[in-house]
Amino acid sequence: HLSLRRQRQMCIRDRYLSLDSIKLWPQADDEEAHRLKLYRVYTARGRVLGPDGEGITGATVFFDLGLSRSVRSRSGPVGSAKTKEDGTFEAEPFVLGDYDVRVTATGYVDFKSTFVLDGEGPFELDPFVLSRGYELIGRVVDAGGDPRTGIRVITDDYDEGVETSDDGSFTLHFEASGVVDVDVFQGTVHRRVHAVEVPGDIGDVVLEGGVVSGRVITSDGTAIQKFVVEARWEHRPRQLPTAQLSFESAAGEFSMTVSSGDIELVARAGGFAESAPRSLRVEPGGSLDD
Repeated sequence: HLSLRRQRQMCIRDRYLSLDSIKLWPQADDEEAHRLKLYRVYTARGRVLGPDGEGITGATVFFDLGLSRSVRSRSGPVGSAKTKEDGTFEAEPFVLGDYDVRVTATGYVDFKSTFVLDGEGPFELDPFVLSRGYELIGRVVDAGGDPRTGIRVITDDYDEGVETSDDGSFTLHFEASGVVDVDVFQGTVHRRVHAVEVPGDIGDVVLEGGVVSGRVITSDGTAIQKFVVEARWEHRPRQLPTAQLSFESAAGEFSMTVSSGDIELVARAGGFAESAPRSLRVEPGGSLDD
């Protein structure tokens, strides 16, 4: 432990960091000592390999210290590292303890494991070996058949998902074959494709929303000028952000593109209870009154 008493400056230059949040500079005139708990930190090195033993370039290794604590240094939170051309990586700072690790790389199944740092560093970790698994490929297009770029594609087992490339194509990798539901979304527009077989080719998935416009008013017909409109639909995946937009309009008007099909709209505004859900079937160019 290091005790501090009303000092103007302090600089710790050795390889230590603090995981405690404390007040170093007391405002009172008392001579009470304030303690700062420091932890020795270490470097960890490792390698990410493919199924044939080749190093994987550009893989991302995520680390998570147990007990939900965030390891921080002057450079910010430490929690990930990128592999070099030979698949090697180096990360710091680490304190001794148990870690969860997740490795992601394009063309491979996500790898999850745990490891323990105990003793004296630097630490050489056992190689993380990724498998290619089973592929599901497809393409996201608009109603005219043109590719849609940057569309998020996820499944229940693929939390972070992938984004479509310039030609609208995507590839998902799975540890086992089977049947999955695929969710495609961008902003407030979403589509679910049911019962897709893995491995396989899902083909073209059309993602095309409809425009909904209307007004938000009070019970006596007065326009609400600042509000939020949220679109809800059945079987919304837990990974998707809330499909809502904020509006400011003197007349209480809004217009937004939402998922085609059966949805519900609700409105919220400060000082008012949430509106009752309005059910509608959205078609391109569809409209909803007040």
